[in-house]
Amino acid sequence: MIKFTSKSELIYQDLRRQIAEGTLASGAMLPTTGELVELYGVAKETINQAMKRLVADGLVHRLRGVGSAVCGKPEAVPDNRDIGFYLPMFGRDCAVPSVAQEPELGNIFTGAATEAARQGYRLTMIPHLGGTLEENIRHYQVKHVIIHGGDPEDFEQFLLGGLFRKFHYIMINREADFHLINYLEEAGVEELARMFRELAAEWGHRRIAVIGTELAGFAYTRYIPAHRLVLREFGTYSSALVKRIPEQMTDADFDTAIDELLRLAPRPTLLVVYRARFLEGAMRALARRGIRVPADLSVVTVENEDNGEFEFEGVPVTSYRFPTKREFGVLAVRHLIDLIEERVESPVHAALPLTYCRGETLRPVRPEPSSRPTPGGHPAPTD
Repeated sequence: MIKFTSKSELIYQDLRRQIAEGTLASGAMLPTTGELVELYGVAKETINQAMKRLVADGLVHRLRGVGSAVCGKPEAVPDNRDIGFYLPMFGRDCAVPSVAQEPELGNIFTGAATEAARQGYRLTMIPHLGGTLEENIRHYQVKHVIIHGGDPEDFEQFLLGGLFRKFHYIMINREADFHLINYLEEAGVEELARMFRELAAEWGHRRIAVIGTELAGFAYTRYIPAHRLVLREFGTYSSALVKRIPEQMTDADFDTAIDELLRLAPRPTLLVVYRARFLEGAMRALARRGIRVPADLSVVTVENEDNGEFEFEGVPVTSYRFPTKREFGVLAVRHLIDLIEERVESPVHAALPLTYCRGETLRPVRPEPSSRPTPGGHPAPTD
């Protein structure tokens, strides 16, 4: 009996062979249907039949409005030690985020990759290929994923599509508005509120002013609500204690902000500067007015970048610091592996911890005994 092989079977076998041999590598986009029609000299329906079989085999993944991409070799299956890192701000031509071009994301990814390798896992970057969030993740055949909070549309798909039930995952850099998902925040309101409470309870500062960027976003969804929450607990809150400085800051911007703070009655006893890039401008504006730090006004800075030691004219500045971007990546992987290995239960809600770094720009409102502990385990300074 003569057995005839259909054209769709021949095309299926040819494409399968190219995938198995690596001619069509994992992640590569296949020619379009029109190009395959011309290449093999067959009808469009014949190509579609071959492609359906490749999709059913898990070798090819179709992305709506984009095309078809190779998932892996015929024997490939998702490995339990593989972790994907979804970074929707990168396109398919980017295999690893460049530290030089994108230092923040590059350092997060590097920290995550290092920690994954240390614990026997492999980290793969998942760029945005087009299509839905689930299609992008499934294309890379991973069972576990770190998701950088991207567009609201992606986030809606993640929740409404039930994707959060299909993978081990942790989401980062997304506002913690939902209690069903696992997330690691770079700065939580409660963690920042803890800082303000320490400054009030341990150091006696209840009239605290803040200076930060005028831009909406991070500072005003975290820092400002935490400041308002704690000062309201002490009955000392006023919106006049918050000063917003343009990113293209000038001496005049700082002079205006400091003058307005010094005119308040009662005057603030502590100035918290969000981000070290605003520190010099604030300190120089105080110096121009003859305000001594910390004799007349204490100053603390808060930073989430690895900027080394904070000093102003040789004087160490007291600071609260978040982990560096690289450490952020390390912590994200640790939380995810805890979920994978069932050391914790979902949902995981976590925020990066703040660390107190002693300097010489903070002192109590009133003299305190030298033996009294302070944040970070240091004795409180005295007059």
